[in-house]
Amino acid sequence: MVVCVREPGAKLAMRVTSQLSVVLLASLSLVSTASAQLRADQVLVVFDDRIPDSAAVASAYAAARPGVRLVNLNTVRPPIGEPQVPPPLLGPGNATYQQFIDGLRKPLRDHLASRGLTTAIRSIVLTKGLPHRITDINNAGAGDSPATAQTLQNAGNYTAASVDAELCLLWQNLSANERNGGGDSRADGYIWNPYFKSTQPINSFSNANIGFAKTLVNANVNIYPPGFAWRSAGTAGTAALTAGDFYLVCRLDGRTVADVQALINRSVAPRVDLSTAFILLDESGNLPFEACTPAVTEFDNNNFIDIYGGDDFERTRDQIIGRTTVAVPPAPIGSCTSATARDFRFPIANILYNSSPGTTSFFVGPRVGVATGNLIVSNPVLVISTEGANHGGGIPVNGQFFPASFNYTQGAFFNSIESYNGRDFGGLGGFGIQGQVADFITAGGTFALANVNEPFTITEPKTNLFVRNFVQGSLSFAEAAYSALPVLSYQQIAIGDPLARLVRSTDDVNGDGLLNIDDLYAWHASQRDTNGDGLINSTDRRAQESLQRAIEPLFMSSPQR
Repeated sequence: MVVCVREPGAKLAMRVTSQLSVVLLASLSLVSTASAQLRADQVLVVFDDRIPDSAAVASAYAAARPGVRLVNLNTVRPPIGEPQVPPPLLGPGNATYQQFIDGLRKPLRDHLASRGLTTAIRSIVLTKGLPHRITDINNAGAGDSPATAQTLQNAGNYTAASVDAELCLLWQNLSANERNGGGDSRADGYIWNPYFKSTQPINSFSNANIGFAKTLVNANVNIYPPGFAWRSAGTAGTAALTAGDFYLVCRLDGRTVADVQALINRSVAPRVDLSTAFILLDESGNLPFEACTPAVTEFDNNNFIDIYGGDDFERTRDQIIGRTTVAVPPAPIGSCTSATARDFRFPIANILYNSSPGTTSFFVGPRVGVATGNLIVSNPVLVISTEGANHGGGIPVNGQFFPASFNYTQGAFFNSIESYNGRDFGGLGGFGIQGQVADFITAGGTFALANVNEPFTITEPKTNLFVRNFVQGSLSFAEAAYSALPVLSYQQIAIGDPLARLVRSTDDVNGDGLLNIDDLYAWHASQRDTNGDGLINSTDRRAQESLQRAIEPLFMSSPQR
């Protein structure tokens, strides 16, 4: 039995008697939650002015997000006593682990430490032109060979990673003691993400101990097959890896600087009309029920119970349209029976779930020449979650170009179960017939979770968790992205503006394209059905107040240094 079972490679009206008092009370509540919100001054934008693309993207993002902090790698100098030279220049695409240490990890440590910013920063943004893949320490081509990657992972000796995922744990010396042996360093395998499944803003969790070395143990011992899945050895103390003890690393990247600048423009206040936006969930050959524990026969439901995020396509659908999930024999570990209320903001007709295999049962859009049968979706797409090249029965001719075929809304999100959908940055090119996030961005996409090396199905990002926290909820992109990633120090990247929050048409009561306290005033001035259930009642008021508690502190609080 092996740890990697299948490789992807190959969701009566209440009358307010004193509107003013309600608004004032809501406003007071906003102030008390201010410290929980991810702010611009907590974001560090990393660029290198020796790389023109990197400098151009950093400039565009800083203009769009006043208050973010910037660091130019070319100007970072080590502590006094060390040679005062700039860090080595890194090119786009691949980097060795030593190049990652010398060109990114050490200069960023020096910068944060010298300016007292270690705990002031919660999110790091990497810019186009910086590398996105770290090659395996002992076998440089392992990440591009699913068979080799599986052999190494099963032996506990797979060190390939995305730059972003490794940078999350900036203060950890993960490659220390690596000697080409199984589990001899914590760069082998992956590390459980302590923020996985969270519904809370990242500032709800202390990062006071982020700079301390963490004690990690192999979670596979006596539990799982061979391989290494590291987890924290404790739940408290400086050596524990907790939900606040890593940086939310995002990337602003694309095939051209113009593509990235357009992505940034779409990110500032991504507004979506829920009445017309579609959510596409393209599974293939699923089981005839929703399994409540990991199933080795489904790409979206293949995982270990401790990092299990649910039967992804079905749960995404059910948490929107409302449905009861019932445990199916044999009984799972614990109970996953649950009832989910319908989210009336999203028309059921706009949630398209497809479970049929075959080339004619594959969602594509009308914009490029992808041969298909009858599943062309011309409507604007908000979410596309698909098995992509792993669609059972094959994909249509030119099906690898499906990410570029759709019409996208502002704030559109992409996630496919493909091993290399995030490979094609920095001129590396794609991988076989797999769709590329780079095509999605060029076509008008805004946010994505992707893989840069072979990740195996057990570590795939979970669409249902991202949709719950971002599309349906009020977390920022960075927070929603990392709540949907089961592991760190592995193959995943998060493409998009970490500060972005979706502006839903139902939430923007006064129609000015913004979410702020004016929408709460507008609702009290002219009460309306904002959740789409056909009623005007206290549920609508609570929804507006809850949204404001999540958003308004960004504008009402002063930065905390």
